[in-house]
Amino acid sequence: MKLVATDKEYVTYDEMIKHNPDLPKAFVKVEDVRFYQHHGVDWFGLGRAIVKNIITMRKGEGGGTITMQVARNIILKNREKTYSRKLKEMATAMAIEDKFKKNLILESYLNNIYFGNGIKGVAMAAKVYFGKDITKQKLEPQEIALLAGLPKAPEGYNPILHPDKALERRNIVLMKMAEDENLPPIIPPSELNKYKQKPLGVDVETYREHKRKIRQYDAYKEYVIRELKERYNISEADLATQNYNIYTGLNPAAQAAVEKAIKDDSLYQGHKNLDGGATMINPKNGLIEAIAGGRFYKPTFVIRSLEPHQPGSSIKPITVYAPAIELNDDINEYAMIPDEPKSYGGWIPKNYEKKYYGLVPMRDVVATSMNAATVWILNNKVGLKNALKFGRKAGLPLKNGDKGLSMLALGGLTDGVTTVQMAQAYTALANNGVMNEAHAVEKVVDTEGNVLEPIKKLKKGRKVYSRKTAWYTTRMLLSVVSGKGVRHGYTGKFARLDNGQPVAGKTGTTQNGKDAWFVGYTPKHVLAVTIFNPPFGEKVELSGGKYPAKMFKAIMEETMEGNNEPITQFEKPQGVPDPTPSIQLLPISVTAQYDQTSHSVHLSWNAQNNPRVKYRVERSEDQVHWQPLSEVQGGSYTDTSIQVLKSKTYYYRVVVIDTKTHYELMSNVVKVQVTANQPQTSAEQKQGNPQDNNQGDLQANPQDIDQSQGTGGFLGGQGNQVETATGGAASGTDRGTDTSTAGGTDQGGTDTSTAGGTDQGGTDQGTDTSTDQGGQGGPSGNGVGNGVSQ
Repeated sequence: MKLVATDKEYVTYDEMIKHNPDLPKAFVKVEDVRFYQHHGVDWFGLGRAIVKNIITMRKGEGGGTITMQVARNIILKNREKTYSRKLKEMATAMAIEDKFKKNLILESYLNNIYFGNGIKGVAMAAKVYFGKDITKQKLEPQEIALLAGLPKAPEGYNPILHPDKALERRNIVLMKMAEDENLPPIIPPSELNKYKQKPLGVDVETYREHKRKIRQYDAYKEYVIRELKERYNISEADLATQNYNIYTGLNPAAQAAVEKAIKDDSLYQGHKNLDGGATMINPKNGLIEAIAGGRFYKPTFVIRSLEPHQPGSSIKPITVYAPAIELNDDINEYAMIPDEPKSYGGWIPKNYEKKYYGLVPMRDVVATSMNAATVWILNNKVGLKNALKFGRKAGLPLKNGDKGLSMLALGGLTDGVTTVQMAQAYTALANNGVMNEAHAVEKVVDTEGNVLEPIKKLKKGRKVYSRKTAWYTTRMLLSVVSGKGVRHGYTGKFARLDNGQPVAGKTGTTQNGKDAWFVGYTPKHVLAVTIFNPPFGEKVELSGGKYPAKMFKAIMEETMEGNNEPITQFEKPQGVPDPTPSIQLLPISVTAQYDQTSHSVHLSWNAQNNPRVKYRVERSEDQVHWQPLSEVQGGSYTDTSIQVLKSKTYYYRVVVIDTKTHYELMSNVVKVQVTANQPQTSAEQKQGNPQDNNQGDLQANPQDIDQSQGTGGFLGGQGNQVETATGGAASGTDRGTDTSTAGGTDQGGTDTSTAGGTDQGGTDQGTDTSTDQGGQGGPSGNGVGNGVSQ
């Protein structure tokens, strides 16, 4: 297709001067004041240009005449700035002057010169910018001045994109038209100020209607034009006149899918002001396959995909999760991470769900997008310096001011990032840790078949992460979408493809839901989608798991269908083992025996024969506040610190600890009743499920985890007791009087337990008279509400 769809209407010199005799005069006065005196080469102007080039030590375009421009643009079609090319232009210009009359040379010039925005020739420029046919209508002096001023820098003085600069340039040309030097003035000097006060007069609607007629993949073409200017120094004028062949990464099916989805009102869920951007990249080579202009995009509008927005949690895999795996042998999806309220210089990270989850596997941290746990990983396993380094290595434009926990863990950056930058960063995860700089242009070939060398080289083959890191991170990001192996919920379910294609990705939501992201990938495509609130108008609270995730799904499914792509699986890199827990902690069952003579309670359990495993013994009088008593290596412990002055009930539990990974496993709870005269041991020995993950209120769970572990635990120290419920069901059989909290099968007696969460295990065949006193406590274990046990 045509990258620059240049429209041109050829007008003869005689037709032009019939209604607009001043039009060619203005171009001569501005571009080549001695046009009618020289024979193709203005030796005076050329000499002045050479002196200037010597002074500035560079090669320039100076000294060119209208005839030389005809020679260059129409006959030679050579864009290199060399003295040999200049000599060819001069010789060709003099040959042209030998054969053709001046007016015919000027006619050729005016019909082929470039005026920006894909417009070639003065007749089309007048029609598009002013809505006038110069063969039938007269142009005003200020309109002629604008047209005569554009050829010097069609992009820089673009009246649609840069009206202020165009107005300034027009007024300079008006002054030139009023001068009485070399050529008579075109406008009276006395009327100069009158014309300078006139508005620019460009008919924007006429221009847009013109562009609508030639629209196809506008946003992608606009991006290509920008890249050609930056990487090859090829201007839009060059594209309109030099007939290059531009090879790009455009995926027509993907671009059509992006354009359709970004304008689909249903994906904005009825909110009329929301807008969005999207970019798809081939992770193997970095070629941009599709880019969205925006929901309301039209030619010359801002490309929304290139606007920076705060990435929110979508930055976590790039700056926290992958770096943590890269830098630590003990970090993978099984590593246990504390998600709890913790102050960092007075700032306490909070989760989106406004609750904390306690000690959880890293896979859950990623899938549920836990903020508190992510900050802990950044602070304890990565470090700000490393996070900044990895983010920059992946191509994110992070500033020194972004070197903070909230910025690098939660995505509140100084300037934000674009969809191109985010998609590019994720290509490193999709491509075994290697990133190729995002680009649309693969190569440029001139009319003689030469492949042009870019002036700015691409960064290719940059190793951001190891193959192991990329694979381990991808495994966790797959769970974000599929929910596989996740116990606490997953945020990317709406990005799941109906065709069965596996997707890895991450949601992102900024503060107050102003911006939302989903960045995801298949083995073949990386796609970054953002939906955001505009600066003004209705404000919608967005979330990455809903709006962008659904748009991601729509784009990816239509792309695959349009390309007839088969389902592909993510393949583990050769030589990389799957992650596994360092050791498997075995569940334990605790029994207790009270010794009336020594006034002590002896605990015993089935110990694991591994020097890395130790056991923390904890005691409670209310099953809410647990006191760590000791940490031991073996399978027994004797508590000699009990009080026997009055009747009392003690509860005991034992926590299994992997001292390397800090993974913890809870035992059952055993109850011991002591009376002043006749102490006794309860027959009840409930065998709870140590891996149950009930997130209900705390007092309902006989296996509450006391996060104030003693010396040698995951966090260390005595600390304040903060419980997080990790189980909601007991698997044993209750054959006596139940005065604890459990979810097993109650086969008799009266249940007078105190509960604070949801009893989810088994069938209660007794009478439940319990009262939930933890209804207001949430995950901190300090609830005193009066909720009703379910």
